[in-house]
Amino acid sequence: MLAWRYELVKAKASTLVALLYSARAARVFLISAWWMIGLWVECCIYYIFFFHTRSYFGLNVLPVIMGVSGAVGGLAGMIVYFGMLADVVKSSDLPSWKKSLWLFSFLFPIVSCLYFFFVYKKRYRRLQEAQGGD
Repeated sequence: MLAWRYELVKAKASTLVALLYSARAARVFLISAWWMIGLWVECCIYYIFFFHTRSYFGLNVLPVIMGVSGAVGGLAGMIVYFGMLADVVKSSDLPSWKKSLWLFSFLFPIVSCLYFFFVYKKRYRRLQEAQGGD
């Protein structure tokens, strides 16, 4: 009975890993990560225009643009955050101290984008090359 449960858990874990490293998931994570980086840059630009120049663009136009991109950015942030969090938990090639460091640094959501670009993307490329994909 216990062996059957272990096999079921192992099958679910391999399904999650296969889902995390599918081409569609990698594309969604890439778009979400770039959207979050763009939103962060947009916030910096808004800070410069609004607090330093008080121009028409900074007072009237930029808040509308930021509202729309922020609404999409919330969904993009959740996608990349929970996807990379699942990757940290399920990845077996990271030492335990690196996993702990990444998990602690995920208290700041922008770190999930950094994790995507520095860890996940390299691992995804290695897996694609090993499988003979493009």
